[in-house]
Amino acid sequence: MAEGGEELSVPGEEEERGASPGETGKSKAGKKKRRGKKRGEPGAVAVAPTAEDTGPVLPARTAVPVTSVPKVSSKNLQELLHKLSVDERTKPHQFWDTQPVPKLEDKVDESGPLEPDKSEVREEPYSLSDKFIWDELDLNDDAQIGELYCLLNENYVEDEDNMFRFDYSKRFLCWALQPPGWKKVWHCGIRVCSNRKLVGFISAVPAHVRIKDHEQLMVEINFLCVHKKLRSKRVAPVLIKEITRRVNREGIFQAVYTAGVLLPKPISVCR
Repeated sequence: MAEGGEELSVPGEEEERGASPGETGKSKAGKKKRRGKKRGEPGAVAVAPTAEDTGPVLPARTAVPVTSVPKVSSKNLQELLHKLSVDERTKPHQFWDTQPVPKLEDKVDESGPLEPDKSEVREEPYSLSDKFIWDELDLNDDAQIGELYCLLNENYVEDEDNMFRFDYSKRFLCWALQPPGWKKVWHCGIRVCSNRKLVGFISAVPAHVRIKDHEQLMVEINFLCVHKKLRSKRVAPVLIKEITRRVNREGIFQAVYTAGVLLPKPISVCR
């Protein structure tokens, strides 16, 4: 408050309240006095504002110079990325630590199958809760490819902040999941018994993969997706076990997959 109880005004507040810029800082009495006569009318007198009208002069804001972003060498960047991956390498993996895959700290000197081919493969599908059933998706059916599109569009691959997801078209999904040698049995879905809603999916497609001098017929696992409401129900490990069983039934015992996180153990990386 100024002397005499008059309130100080801050530049910009009057404009926000709807007053014109020329009225900033002027007393209400001054406004009322001048409102009776218009500019150019006889008897109109211009009055210079007094210090009491204008109030104190506020200091202008000082411009802050924008500094350039510090340069980071490629060597320092690599060291930073290495430090960020330390936690990923040391944390336990509840599912993959039980699977026949190398540990992250293991040194691999040979290329080839991790385990010999099995002579006996389980015939029955892995059990699900009474509320769910297994299903093989027919991607040539418009309704079923539409269901898969919706499941992936709303629940598939997100970044760590859950802000971005891939939006694969129906046409792309048919192309990606039906290469030469594809099998319908490898389009594995989980549905709700009561309403037949698709809530889980995993797929496999055949691939000839060369690792150094060794070439191996295997499958590529892709589009592993579980509805958000079932993320804490351990559905993904059951999907992985079931697709493994179905692939093994076709005489293939090796597989690869891609992931946006560090899991045991990468055979190849991309940037």
